[in-house]
Amino acid sequence: MRKDPILAAPYTSSGGMSAFAPILPDLPADFDLPAHLDRAILNRLIAAALHPDRLEAEEVLVACISEGLTADILIDSYIPTVARVLGEFWCVDTLGFAEVTIAVARLQGHVRILDQLSRRPIFETMDPPAILMVIPPNGYHTLGAMIALSKFRRLGASVRLIIAQNSEELAETLTERSFDMVAISASGCEKLELLRLLVEKVRKSGPNVPPIVIGGSILETDPEAHIHVGADYAAADPKEAMTLCGLMIPNSDANSRVSEV
Repeated sequence: MRKDPILAAPYTSSGGMSAFAPILPDLPADFDLPAHLDRAILNRLIAAALHPDRLEAEEVLVACISEGLTADILIDSYIPTVARVLGEFWCVDTLGFAEVTIAVARLQGHVRILDQLSRRPIFETMDPPAILMVIPPNGYHTLGAMIALSKFRRLGASVRLIIAQNSEELAETLTERSFDMVAISASGCEKLELLRLLVEKVRKSGPNVPPIVIGGSILETDPEAHIHVGADYAAADPKEAMTLCGLMIPNSDANSRVSEV
């Protein structure tokens, strides 16, 4: 029987926000929780994702930033972990599908807010790498793609995101502008044949096709997915993807904040 994740009594963070802490069971012993993350902060972010009031939930981000956390660590470490925790609680029937879906959408909004906080314009004299990031047709799990998009930008790349609902749209985008990389974000729910056709369309888009990289959670179950679909590389991290493609990384320090499309 499903347990209702009842929201407990309100608490006030050190940032002054009134919020609610969810009563949730302990994670399984084998759940890989990164050692460098603060469990109390993680709990606050879980509460924010589940909070019914969007504006109050966003105050959690303000409080975290005011307490010294960077947008980078929130985007790259805390938010993906919160998403994994929510997924785990859905798997064990602690949270319902609708609750997790809404909470993940909330996390995606948090990434957009934090991404704006972490950007600054690239100098006009710089020629940043141009990356086309593609979400396959009917790709519903887009949080990972948004996190990768933010990381590419913070590394100094100019990124265009497209949800490739049809191959014609993808081909048109590739002919409008020259790209240095095509990064396909695959969650693992997509069929390999669909990804293969997507890669094939990129290959046929013109004479100067950029390297194609497969990334996303698909690599957790199929580390050689790029071979199976005809892509050039597989990379679990945007910095690794840029390195594999031989691209300049304007901001090689992952904790710096150089980016802008």
